Amino acid sequence: MSECIIDELHANSNRTQKKKPRTYREIARKAYLSLVKLRRPSNRKRRAGIRQQLQFLQRNLKHIEEMLTEYPLGTPISLHNGLLRRYWVLPHLYQQQYEMYKTNTRRCDDRIVSISQPYLRPIIRGKQGKTVEFGAKISVSLTGEGLAHVDKLHWDAQHEGHDLEAQVEAYKKRYGYYPEGVIADTLYGLWLP
Repeated sequence: MSECIIDELHANSNRTQKKKPRTYREIARKAYLSLVKLRRPSNRKRRAGIRQQLQFLQRNLKHIEEMLTEYPLGTPISLHNGLLRRYWVLPHLYQQQYEMYKTNTRRCDDRIVSISQPYLRPIIRGKQGKTVEFGAKISVSLTGEGLAHVDKLHWDAQHEGHDLEAQVEAYKKRYGYYPEGVIADTLYGLWLP
């Protein structure tokens, strides 16, 4: 993605005679594929591959910052909104990945897993087949007339069981009586008032 931003900034720059900065995109892609194609890479190879990709990204971010110095303060940047949004995410992603590399962990707070959707968070569910899920957690109340009311929608990984009691009380406050039944995951079971 950083290479696309560099290409776009170079194409729209005023000084087109200036050489486009090197990005090593082919080398980076080959290095990435050589690591991903391994069935079970050793910890040493995995860390070396991560370090190499972080260095490529750091280099590209420096080039982007240098290219952005051509724009005086207050002038619009010649990137379309999609690339501009992704550029705002890239430094945060780099910082998170660098911290995880430096501390040799695989976890961090509010981990970014998608550049195009930085609000998505991995939710570890422990289900068979797919241990990690992505997406929003939603809590819905359904009335007897078939109307649905969204009580809570959040993207963070948290336990939904803490919301159950508050949602039942919100249903009572909204309609004046407790629900006939509550349907939830097997973790929470079926709750009858």
